[in-house]
Amino acid sequence: MAYSARTSKGERTTPTNVPPHRWSQILAWGIVSLFVLGFFFPLVGAWTGAILGVWFVGTQKPWRGFLWLSALTLLLSLVSDWRKIPLTGVTHVLEYLGCMVLVTLLSVLPFLYHRLVSPRLPGFLSTLPLPLAGAVLKWLALAWLPPAFSAPTP
Repeated sequence: MAYSARTSKGERTTPTNVPPHRWSQILAWGIVSLFVLGFFFPLVGAWTGAILGVWFVGTQKPWRGFLWLSALTLLLSLVSDWRKIPLTGVTHVLEYLGCMVLVTLLSVLPFLYHRLVSPRLPGFLSTLPLPLAGAVLKWLALAWLPPAFSAPTP
């Protein structure tokens, strides 16, 4: 499909061929639909959330990506868990928020580890730092955090 554009003086520019990329558009919509579906189905969201986190941290400088993803994760967890905050006193609220910050940092740390280590590993080995770091930090969270924060969710 050829078209020619006009400049501000009315002159024609060189025609450009713009072929339609129907299959790439369908693929892009399919991928976006999977991410949206992840909001409603937790099993899909577990996969798409990790993929999106790896992509986001991978497109930033390491520490900046870590801090941005930590802030976004903390804000979203505050919005989703605001009913769980104990309102029995200021110390309980601060303790709960401190644990939320610690959980957020522990949950985002595998993405930083993957960002730093993965480019140095060859081929298939470059996919292993994220699940390895996730498993190790989950084990540490079970040991360090109170049971209310480290227990698996049903």
